[in-house]
Amino acid sequence: MSGDAGIALEPVFRETFLADFREPAHVEILRLAGDLLHTLAVETFYWLGEEDLGLCGLRRDLTAAAADLDHLVSYLQAIAWTPAGGLHDPPGPSEEVTLRRAAEAWAERVGRVVGEMREAVGQSQGGSAG
Repeated sequence: MSGDAGIALEPVFRETFLADFREPAHVEILRLAGDLLHTLAVETFYWLGEEDLGLCGLRRDLTAAAADLDHLVSYLQAIAWTPAGGLHDPPGPSEEVTLRRAAEAWAERVGRVVGEMREAVGQSQGGSAG
């Protein structure tokens, strides 16, 4: 499926979810199931005679995108913490420590974007961000 401006949209499970599956066949089955669920949702929307939701639909889509990014923030934060429960363990410079610190920094940056999105959507609804 492609969105506007040629942007590829894959109606499937997040890659962060699929990363836990080791068997390529299982990942493919989940991708097919995700495609089926998306198709059913789109067809239901069409057959129920739903009209273009306009600004309401745009708010819904932006809220959903913010929720997905919020999931990414949590995922990156989990990467930043080691299995031992400490941030940036083991001590000392290493590629692992560098990558964990980068994950922590990315989580903070994405988190700021999520806040900006939620504030903008809240303001467009006439509400306050929270």
